Amino acid sequence: MQRLLTTLSARGFLLCDENSRRYRPGPALSRLARVSEHSGVLSSIPRPVLARLLRETGESVVLNVPHGGSHRCEAAVDGTGPVRYTAIIGAVMLGHAGASGHAIFAYHPRT
Repeated sequence: MQRLLTTLSARGFLLCDENSRRYRPGPALSRLARVSEHSGVLSSIPRPVLARLLRETGESVVLNVPHGGSHRCEAAVDGTGPVRYTAIIGAVMLGHAGASGHAIFAYHPRT
């Protein structure tokens, strides 16, 4: 385990506090997350589930994820009915905005 932690630290994925010897995420992890976020791969994974929910309900289906104190639209499919909700993939909304924010943060641990 120590060898793995040392390797991850050397490559910037972890930072080690010299006094406490506790590890925390490093800058390389943030860069990796940004690359993943912009690649579109993550949003393609839930699309079959969202499409099935659309077929079953006819309603718009949106997957929002926590994004700091806000939430971000990760994936969405638009409904087919006369009244639709259109979400913008990648849009960030305040945590208290809308039902999604309330549902996400109702039981989200406070930081």
